Amino acid sequence: MSSQTALYSQIGMRIRELRQKNELSQTRLAEIVGLKRTSITNIEKGRQKILVHTLWDLAEALSVKVKDLLPAEALETPSLDTGDMPKDASGKEREWLRAVIKGGGEYANKKKAG
Repeated sequence: MSSQTALYSQIGMRIRELRQKNELSQTRLAEIVGLKRTSITNIEKGRQKILVHTLWDLAEALSVKVKDLLPAEALETPSLDTGDMPKDASGKEREWLRAVIKGGGEYANKKKAG
């Protein structure tokens, strides 16, 4: 299993655990985040990649921060204050990436306000 496959499998397992803890069906979670039930099934099984905004919406629907959906190892690897950011990322993009990975920041406040 590749590290990318393992990452999506771990995220999917975490989403399933939290969905069940929140007593949500796959259908209901899909409705909340604007996906089809089959997408939730595929995400939970690690077969479907997740866009950042979808990950954010899933976290919000499950009442957790984005970082709570990520495996601990994923949070430890990149140091976003060093050169580990994409080389072509602008200052605003770097700021946004830091906020998303930390599970809050300006993006969360703007989304709630908007």
